[in-house]
Amino acid sequence: MTSPQHPWSRPDAGQGSWNQQSAWGAPAPHYPAQQYPAPQHPAPQPGEARPKTAEAAFWISVVIPLLATVLAVVGYLLLLNFISTMFDATAGSGRAAPESDEVLAGLQSFLLVFFISLTVAYLVLTALWIVFGFKMRAGKNWARVVLTVFAGLWVLVSMGMLPNAGGMTAFSAGELPGGVEPPGGLIALGFAQAAVGLLGMIAFLLLAFAGPSNRYFRAVAGQGPGTAPGYPGHAGYPGAGR
Repeated sequence: MTSPQHPWSRPDAGQGSWNQQSAWGAPAPHYPAQQYPAPQHPAPQPGEARPKTAEAAFWISVVIPLLATVLAVVGYLLLLNFISTMFDATAGSGRAAPESDEVLAGLQSFLLVFFISLTVAYLVLTALWIVFGFKMRAGKNWARVVLTVFAGLWVLVSMGMLPNAGGMTAFSAGELPGGVEPPGGLIALGFAQAAVGLLGMIAFLLLAFAGPSNRYFRAVAGQGPGTAPGYPGHAGYPGAGR
């Protein structure tokens, strides 16, 4: 004698997945097994994550050295013209020595060598500023440290130049032959060079070490391949480094 089949019994129990009809006559739903991959969090692109403060500091590191080089070239031309004017005034006063032309030629040759050396130095420093500026823009903290040292030295030099316009205001009409005074453009240029260096470097330091810039450099230094700040794998994420 066979017992009646229970309405909830499964005749194919133990024979694999149950694809028969349910007790209500409707087909039993079949849910295939799905694989859920681990979430991938791509690293942020530098151009997207870079704050405005770091971007502004980068442009200062490019523009200010170039501007200083241009001002140095203009200053040399004004200084050369000033020296020629001074020797002409000495010759017109009748106090010029017979060898004054030789002295002028020798001084001009010295100034030319000095100008070439100074220009090369300016170009090398400008190139370093730009190269390290691009590295800093990409989030390299070591480049920011190097440019900080450069900026600190530039601030000290500019502070020494600012009171006397780079030494030009030290001359007076009584100290120069023929009562010649330094041209106003040369004095103004000396003040401009000192002010550009001083204000530009102070602005650079403030922007490079502002709060958004500091967070940007920390984020770039802490992110690993294929990870972004705040996601698994980041140094500041719980469980990272296990």
